[in-house]
Amino acid sequence: MKISQSSGRFKTLLKPCVLFVGAAMLAACQNTSTISGSHTANLAQANLASSHAADARALFSDQASSPIVRNKAMLTEALAAHLSSERHTLGTYHYKAANIGNPDGIDASADTLLASAIKTYEHKTNQDIQGYEPDYYRSSVDYIYADSDSMDDSLSELPYLRYDDEQLGRTPDSTVTRGEGLVFESDYGTKRSLANSAISSFHSCIASASYEIDNLVRDEPNISTSKQAVKDQLKAISDCQKEFNQSVEDEDLLSGSGYISSDVAHFRGCALNFDKGVRQVLAPNRQTKSYDDDSYVYYDLVYMDYFVCNEVDNFNRGLEPWSYLNQTSEQDLKLIAARKECALTHQAGVQELFARGKSYDKNKEEFADNYISYVNCVDGVIKDNTDKEYDPEPISDLSEVAVRASEQYSAMYGYGDYDDYEPQSGISPWFDAYKSMKTAQKEESELRLPTGQIPNIFGGILGSMLNHMKVSPEQVLAQNLYRYDNTALTVLSHHRPQQRQSKMLYSMDYYSPTAEQSIQLPVLLDFEQSKAKADVAALLPVIAILTPKHAPLPSELPDQEMAFTLPNDLHNQLPMTVIYDATQKGVLNAFNELDGDQFTAIDISDDKFAKEIGASRAIKVDFDAYGTGQFMGVIIKHIGNTLKSYVDSHPEVYEQGDKGDNIKRAIDDLAIINDGYHTRDLGGLMQIIEGILPMDFHQANYFYLNRQGKIVGMQVIGRFDDAMQQIRVETVGQVRYSNTPFKHPLNDKFTNSFSTAEEFDGAAWLSDITQEAKLKKQALEERLSYEELYDEYGEDDDLYGDVDGAAAADEAAAAAAAAQYSQD
Repeated sequence: MKISQSSGRFKTLLKPCVLFVGAAMLAACQNTSTISGSHTANLAQANLASSHAADARALFSDQASSPIVRNKAMLTEALAAHLSSERHTLGTYHYKAANIGNPDGIDASADTLLASAIKTYEHKTNQDIQGYEPDYYRSSVDYIYADSDSMDDSLSELPYLRYDDEQLGRTPDSTVTRGEGLVFESDYGTKRSLANSAISSFHSCIASASYEIDNLVRDEPNISTSKQAVKDQLKAISDCQKEFNQSVEDEDLLSGSGYISSDVAHFRGCALNFDKGVRQVLAPNRQTKSYDDDSYVYYDLVYMDYFVCNEVDNFNRGLEPWSYLNQTSEQDLKLIAARKECALTHQAGVQELFARGKSYDKNKEEFADNYISYVNCVDGVIKDNTDKEYDPEPISDLSEVAVRASEQYSAMYGYGDYDDYEPQSGISPWFDAYKSMKTAQKEESELRLPTGQIPNIFGGILGSMLNHMKVSPEQVLAQNLYRYDNTALTVLSHHRPQQRQSKMLYSMDYYSPTAEQSIQLPVLLDFEQSKAKADVAALLPVIAILTPKHAPLPSELPDQEMAFTLPNDLHNQLPMTVIYDATQKGVLNAFNELDGDQFTAIDISDDKFAKEIGASRAIKVDFDAYGTGQFMGVIIKHIGNTLKSYVDSHPEVYEQGDKGDNIKRAIDDLAIINDGYHTRDLGGLMQIIEGILPMDFHQANYFYLNRQGKIVGMQVIGRFDDAMQQIRVETVGQVRYSNTPFKHPLNDKFTNSFSTAEEFDGAAWLSDITQEAKLKKQALEERLSYEELYDEYGEDDDLYGDVDGAAAADEAAAAAAAAQYSQD
């Protein structure tokens, strides 16, 4: 019984176990299937991504399979064959004007950035002038006339006095009149200039020698006048003293009128005191043996006293009418005069110490106290004669001088305390002026300026001109109806690269219901012979108007053809054949340098022009400002490098005088310049110019190729936008290429141009005009030199010995006097 019961239980447990195992096996199979499916999906995704990456990489510009690379390679290959083959061309160009922008667009009421800048500058300038009130003490007119409005009651005979002397009623013994003192070329003005120049030169000499002695003392604090280096500097000062004295004696400055003699004598005293002081502080037996950091200031006190003494001369110049009229305020004049009194008091103190036998060595404290008194005197002057809150405590030691001098300078010329400084934005005033300009734009033309104030630009004339320049839609319509719609430019040409020769015929044609006009200009360029020929029949009337004397007569131009040929030396030194070949290669290289994305294949299935010339494909090349600059840069560099190679391989050609050397130097300089920039830099420069100037240009060139890959035509669509006038001029040009001449109404004239050997030498003609201009210039210079001789020797000289000459001299003198009076 027990066994059978156990067997039943076992069967009962076996069923769930079997079911669990089966479920586990099924789950295992399912997981295996899922993993397998995920792996397959990832593999497919990787293959797809790899395929996409391969397709994408094929589009990069370094892949030969890239469409832009293929387009560029196809066109450059065709251009290489095109530029080297003989060809005939027929080009027609038409033009049309259009307004820029939408009348209802976002920019309709806005100005360009440049126009806004011009208007704002003009408005701000006028507002500044309108609100300007001069703060100078006295004008030159007020100084000469009692009534400045009517200029009556002349004051020119009154004594010419400095501001401080005039205020105190002091008059020099030998003063000059106001009229003489203000005339720069008068005897007084000439001697004053000579005196100022002599004083300035002597001061520079002293300052230079003092600087050298300062360095010697710093390097060797116990140095003395026994050292040769110090002796050399003292000798330099002595030499300058002799030169100064000689100059004063030669020009008789000590007997000069007005302030000249006193100024010269004063500065001579300053120089003598400085020389005496240096010898005292650097004497071998001095008390202060070493001028180290603590005692150096007592050595430097000699130059500090000299500097104050020299300041008197600077103050005197600032107080003279010729200096302060029309520019210095009365407050500033009072400040200068008061500082001058402090300096004179200081200098009197120095002279008194010397008179009492004192020296900078033995009595340095007394000299120091005298200088400290001067500094404290200036403190009081600043406090009483400026608007700044300046009231420092008096100093009592030389160590405080440097800091106090800086504080005085800030109080007189700066902001004073740092807390008083309020930084201002450089943009804010201009933005405020811009807002004011926009607000008052309608009233700008009515801006009235104060009497006697002449603005840089009157009223709002520039702004009005800018507004007037804008072209209305009606004006654009009129330009098209009466000008562009009836005008066409036709160009016939024949290029022979092997002979380096190009023959062209330009025809500007105007056909309207009421008028027909046509002007042709044949041109022949022969680079082998360094010759250019032109049929100037259409230009002769213009030449006759501009320079009738040099206009060729019809008998001199039987075929109206003029030739210009380079001289033989220039023909060798600046070979046109080299320039031609370099330009040809430069153009091809320039296309190669352009980015591939500028070459775009276009659909020409509906292109009428393509069908007319038998083209099977076309490639578009865009030229904006950047592309144009880069393109020109490549050509310039290629020409420069080619010429440089020619110069280096033919040095003997450039050894023929200065002209050859100048050409060689210019070519060398061009090569050096070319090494200093990339062609893309020129592209960036063109973009900057386009961004600053209110203009924009763009040109799209469509090159048409036949099934053999040969260029058979080109279409040019360009535009030039003038934002100032708000007008766009569009150009559409269609050029056809052929191995044979085109059938055209102008073909006979084109073929028969330059068919005769007779020609007019245009180079000799230009040379005669240039030579005549040089002779005229030389004659004018000689005439001016005669006038200078007369001014130097006067009318009593033998230069005007005859009666007529004397009369002419009298007339010239009277005219000069009248001119001088009008200027004064």
